Formats: sequence, C-alpha cells, structure tokens
Amino acid sequence: MKSIRSKLWFGMMILVGVILLLLWLFQIVFLEKFYSVIEIGEVNKQAKNIVLEIEDLTSISEIINEDEILTKIDNFIYEKQVSIEIIDCDYNILYQESSSSKGNIPGIMQEVYLEISKMAIDGEGSKQVVTHPKYGYDFMIIGIPINNGNSIEGVMLVTMPMASISETGNILKKQLVIITVILFGAALFISYKLSKSFADPISSIS
Repeated sequence: MKSIRSKLWFGMMILVGVILLLLWLFQIVFLEKFYSVIEIGEVNKQAKNIVLEIEDLTSISEIINEDEILTKIDNFIYEKQVSIEIIDCDYNILYQESSSSKGNIPGIMQEVYLEISKMAIDGEGSKQVVTHPKYGYDFMIIGIPINNGNSIEGVMLVTMPMASISETGNILKKQLVIITVILFGAALFISYKLSKSFADPISSIS
C-alpha cells in the first residue's frame, strides 16, 4: 500500500510541478512585455480622452484657461508618472509639465520630439521608444494629433519612462517567487493527504 500511496503522491507532485513550471515560463518570458502592452495602452487611452476634451474647445490656445482639463492632465501626470507637452502647428508650446522634479526630457531629445510632432501634425499618431543619450534609460514618446473640425490644430506629446514598467515587472517576479514557495508547500501537504485518503481504503479492503 505504501507503493500505491507513493505513486499517487509522486504523480500529483509531477502535476503540480508542471503547472508551476508553466506559470514560471509565462511570467518570466511574457510578464514584462505583457505588462508593458497593458500600461502603454492605458496611458495612450487616457491621453486620447484628454485630447477629445481639448478638441471640444473653440481653439487649442484656450487650454491655458481651462482649469478642469488642466486638473485632469495634472492627475494623469501624477498617476502615470509621465510628462506632457501640448504644442500648436507652429510648434509653439502651449502647455508643458513633467512628473520629474529634474525638468522635462524634451529639451534633450529635440530631434526625436520634432519628428514625432511632424508625424502627428500630418495626422499620423505615433509612438517611439528612445534612449536617453546621457543616462541610458529608455522612455516612450507618444504623439497624438489634436483636431479642430477637419484640420489638425496641434499635438499632445506624452513622455513615458520605461524604467517604471521594468521595476514593476521585477516586483511582480519577486512576488511570484514567494507565491511559488507557498504553493509548493501547500501542494506537498495536500498531495500527501489525498494520496493517503486514496490508499487507506484499498489497504482496509486488503
């Protein structure tokens, strides 16, 4: 009967091991990429919602007097730790704010910002990952055209640091280690109890 119990226990542990292995493979290989897609999509969605409100104004230049929209932008910047720049088609800055106390990144990557701004003014929403030339960290720049009727009146530029996404991914992976240890311990105990409960009736019959 010990042989039957051992085989049952061993079989259940193999099943648990395969499930945990698949979980690890998924989390390690796809976690950061999957989280990046979700986070970038959420930032893009919130930015477009703000752009829709700006497009309801008579002119994009009115943005500086619209406290409700400015409050939403400030909350967006604080929540997602991004930088926002709103420019008109003549590349005049109408609004500029950053979550960083060190100032805005746009001054460092003017060529990249100009390229994305031109694409947005041409009606092509775009995004591009660039590397800081001095510090070496990556960030994404998203350009969203602001329409006024049938014409484009300006652009919203959103700068999103990719480091925060990477840091969140590392935190989730550490949590996965703790969860794996707990699950494995629970699996050892439960599989032992189950194998015993299956084998004992057979032993009694014998």
